[in-house]
Amino acid sequence: MNFREIDNGDPIAFKVDGQRFETSQKTLKFATNNRYKVSVTTKPPVDLCYANLGGCDLQLHSSNPKSGEYTAEWNTTGCDGPCGIMKRQLQCKFYSKDDSHAYWGHKLSAIQLNCYSDGSGNVNVTEEEIK
Repeated sequence: MNFREIDNGDPIAFKVDGQRFETSQKTLKFATNNRYKVSVTTKPPVDLCYANLGGCDLQLHSSNPKSGEYTAEWNTTGCDGPCGIMKRQLQCKFYSKDDSHAYWGHKLSAIQLNCYSDGSGNVNVTEEEIK
């Protein structure tokens, strides 16, 4: 998974918080009232039919669904509450679009989730890497 600003193609920033929070050692930084391109790649390829991010349904696009590669646009205006079947909590912080703190930090290349499916529709994340 990867996030880039639609306006300029820049990746989002993240910072290392160590043991400061329970959910993660890294915090993803997003600007409010902004649009992002979300890219998702599944290995092995999985046919995704639905995605929800921050309470917002995403319209998935793929040139070839059998490739496991999808893109979507996510607008951070008015998003509320989590929803969906596979849930993964990401530690994020939102700043005003004009606040330089939204862009300071390491640039996110990808979020890699290694998953396990038990064959009955349940998916568990076994490893997370933010790079």
